[in-house]
Amino acid sequence: MSRASLGGAAARTWATPAVAITVALSLAGVAALLEPGGWYRTPATILGATALVVVIARLATRRAFVPTAIGGLVGAWLVLLAYVPAPDGGRSWWPSPGALRSARDMAVDAVGYVYDTVAPAPVTVPLEALLATAALALFLAADALAVGAGLAATSGILLLAPWIPPLALGADVPVGALVGCLALWLATVALTRRSTGTRWRSRAADAPATGGVVLGAASLAVLLAVAIAPLAPGVPGWGDLPRATLPSAWGGGQRLDLEIDLRDSLTARSDEPFLVYTSASGRVPVLRAFSRADFDGNGWRVETPTETEQPSGPLWPLPYAGWVGDQTRSFTVRVGDVRNAFVPIPDAPRSVSAAAGWTYAPSSDELRVGEGDLVAFAQYSVKYATGFHTEEALRAAEAAIAAGGDAEVEARYVAVPDALDQDGVRALAEEVTAGAADRYEMARQLQDYLSGDTFAYRTDVDYDGDDMVSAFLEDRAGYCIHFATTMVMMARTLDIPARFAVGFLGGTDTGGSEFVVTGGDAHAWPEIYFPGHGWVRFEPTPPIQTGAPPEYAAPEAGPEAVPDVRDTIRPTAAPSTATTSPSATATAVTDPVAEDEQPWAFAIAVGALVLTALALAVAAARLAARRRVLDPERAWQSALRAVDGGATARAQTPAEARETPTLAQDEWTDDEREAWRRLAAAVEDHRYAPGGSTATPEELGMWVAAIRRAGRRTPRRGSR
Repeated sequence: MSRASLGGAAARTWATPAVAITVALSLAGVAALLEPGGWYRTPATILGATALVVVIARLATRRAFVPTAIGGLVGAWLVLLAYVPAPDGGRSWWPSPGALRSARDMAVDAVGYVYDTVAPAPVTVPLEALLATAALALFLAADALAVGAGLAATSGILLLAPWIPPLALGADVPVGALVGCLALWLATVALTRRSTGTRWRSRAADAPATGGVVLGAASLAVLLAVAIAPLAPGVPGWGDLPRATLPSAWGGGQRLDLEIDLRDSLTARSDEPFLVYTSASGRVPVLRAFSRADFDGNGWRVETPTETEQPSGPLWPLPYAGWVGDQTRSFTVRVGDVRNAFVPIPDAPRSVSAAAGWTYAPSSDELRVGEGDLVAFAQYSVKYATGFHTEEALRAAEAAIAAGGDAEVEARYVAVPDALDQDGVRALAEEVTAGAADRYEMARQLQDYLSGDTFAYRTDVDYDGDDMVSAFLEDRAGYCIHFATTMVMMARTLDIPARFAVGFLGGTDTGGSEFVVTGGDAHAWPEIYFPGHGWVRFEPTPPIQTGAPPEYAAPEAGPEAVPDVRDTIRPTAAPSTATTSPSATATAVTDPVAEDEQPWAFAIAVGALVLTALALAVAAARLAARRRVLDPERAWQSALRAVDGGATARAQTPAEARETPTLAQDEWTDDEREAWRRLAAAVEDHRYAPGGSTATPEELGMWVAAIRRAGRRTPRRGSR
């Protein structure tokens, strides 16, 4: 091998560590979606060890993808050794069938965890193993493309792919690591770029061609773009520019916004996680985000509280004496990628470990993050009072009502818009509440009327007129916005202060005291005012969506009267008007036959991946075959291997081989013998003629193809 060849091989060998470091830096981008910790040490160690093995293998062989295959085997063994325990709980140096089954189970757990958990997610052992495996696979694929096949520019698609989710979700990614990835990718392009006329299988013998001005200009453009991009939001008018909406499959769908129509959250985004909370004492009834007071007949007007305070101590609109005995519960919250500035909290007196800059508005009972900020990825803990709302306490407020206790409530909380059919709604409200002894009973009767069998829960309805309430009462179909708004307006026609609140139901229990709140848990409800007690939630939405109403709103039935069906029923984007059977749905979810079929599903998935890998390998081999001949010297060596092992002809010069039929050419066709003579002449010119050979790569390819056909058809003889 010439000095130039050695230099080219060394240069290309440096590309493998560059690819490995790029993948390691990409872990920093993924880390923006995870909780801080030292989880990356083991994946980085496995990545470094695998890269070292690939470098050593590449120095030992000039085969294109053999080093990648060796690195894959070593990397897979390291992953199993690091994360998969032996049947006895220890470590096994050799993978057993039991270890492979454990690896399969761990992969299933990791994928399920990723699906059910929102960012920033704690890193579990299965998740760390998944991250290590993904980093290893990414490195091997990028190295095979960049160094093995010489397609370094194409490998950039793989190397930059890990940054797409955190950037799409608006996470706070480390700019330095991103710039480092771009710089190392450009370095990989410079180290592996093939010279013109060089055959791809012999890239290890070629010195890299840097591309000069073109590569330098591209590097400068990328670096300038990365440097300027963080400054762009400060440019005047930047906020008015249109924004691209990413498909929900890319993660953009997690940006739930409760200030828009809740139907989008209940249908298209019903399975997207909003937040996760950990509660050792069970599900939290609701998590309240904000309230609205002003209704125009078709929608609620967005408003900003004018009076706010720093959150400290128990947060509640009215004076609160403090925690009573052990009637409290606590939980911790991790919010996902959320657009709004409201912090979800319980609908009872609570204390919150608020971050700096958070504010509390007593009038609307809202906790907000700092001005201009979002609640995305916030983490906080909450303690709240249990049993604060009771039937006895609410009935006791009647004396304060009679004494003018509503005077402290703003007039807008009893206002009814002119667009509303006030007389019709009032007449219905009076009919529904006839015989009620107090405000509590009136609220109960309005709630029970709307949540009864005469109304249907559907998300495929839309009321565009000026009087949404009357249209809903006529059609008797809608979802939580319609039920809550209608109860608020019916209460106001009876001079009962009421307002509209938005938040979430308590979510789904995933085990281990952890609950996931998704878009499908988004909910709206009415709040009725009781002097001395505050704003109280009632549930007019049918229980098929909300589960059991609050215990104080249905005390005679108890909290278990209506089963919580949130875990088994999700409204679809276009719900049918037919009634869904909760029991049938629950049976389908827990069908043991489906659980037994999971291993088969996993085996099918693995088989599909293997077949896909084989198909890609065959395609790569065919592509390699088409690009195999690029100069006379390589073409000649390929032809020698194709006939009689090349042993006889290797002892001759091209001129001797051309003139002396020492091979089995007596059984060749005239075209095949002519191809042999022309190829030998091209090699002779390539070696000795001042101007080199004039044969084109296409001609060389045709000649080699003819000689290969002859070699496959004729018997081998001669020395070996």
